[in-house]
Amino acid sequence: MPKVVIAFLQNTWVKNPEKLSEIYSRHDEEFRIRMIKLLLFSGGSITGKRLVNAFGRNICNQIIWEEGSPLITDNPRQFVPPEDEHIKKALEKYQPDLVISFGKANEKVIQKLWSGDLLILPHPAARQNGTVARLKSASSKIEEALA
Repeated sequence: MPKVVIAFLQNTWVKNPEKLSEIYSRHDEEFRIRMIKLLLFSGGSITGKRLVNAFGRNICNQIIWEEGSPLITDNPRQFVPPEDEHIKKALEKYQPDLVISFGKANEKVIQKLWSGDLLILPHPAARQNGTVARLKSASSKIEEALA
């Protein structure tokens, strides 16, 4: 059986959140998950670029990309707190072998809800020194979890 790695970012942001919300309302949850990946890796976001740079395209394609909150905003700097129930449902649905928490806010919620293998990393777009190096150093652990 294939191994499952799920990664929680903060939330989706796009220039027109109402339009994306309307699109999501016409589709199922699997569509939303596919769209998160598409937006991350096809839109030229700094987050997606850093993730591919750190983990490689192959690993990024194997990870289930999720958000701490399903709320869609129009500003990447707007803080959206993670939603316990949303995260809990994703963990129950996917039963991952490894959970990756990006950012401090998700970390606190996930630690309450998950007792399995957990990797805590800075948000890929964080401006602190060492962010890229910390992401790259986690690549082997993620690759191991997927093997």
